[in-house]
Amino acid sequence: MKKVMLIGGVLLVFMVSSLFAQDESPKLIAMLTPEQREQWSDIHYKFAKEQIAVQAKLKEAQLDLRRLIQGSKIPNVAEVDKKLAEISSLQSQLKKNRVHQMLELRKLLTDEQWEKWQELRCKIGLRRRLHKAGRPPRRGGHFPEME
Repeated sequence: MKKVMLIGGVLLVFMVSSLFAQDESPKLIAMLTPEQREQWSDIHYKFAKEQIAVQAKLKEAQLDLRRLIQGSKIPNVAEVDKKLAEISSLQSQLKKNRVHQMLELRKLLTDEQWEKWQELRCKIGLRRRLHKAGRPPRRGGHFPEME
């Protein structure tokens, strides 16, 4: 069961990272030096491995919680509280890992690259928000708001 969850977590991370890469790679990676590209890749790899491990632990803790709650008529409140605290801690670790990754990536970039990266992230965020709101991108993916 743990192996299945781990494999599922790996696939999820690759799917999410591929979406991340599709949006940012062409313009963002193009502005990096070869050394920066290699470091960028190493940071993403390290982050993905850490996230997979924490996500697997989180899924397992959530399953354990479900069993605690559904397993008996009167669940042990202390055990439920302990499991909830573990889940909260793991969720917090996922968020911290994302912030730490961002900070590591930031250190790689020059001030000019950082500004360009922030602009790209804003444009990508706008595109995603509009798409979620049901407004499909124009042909070619251009939005008048971004020009």
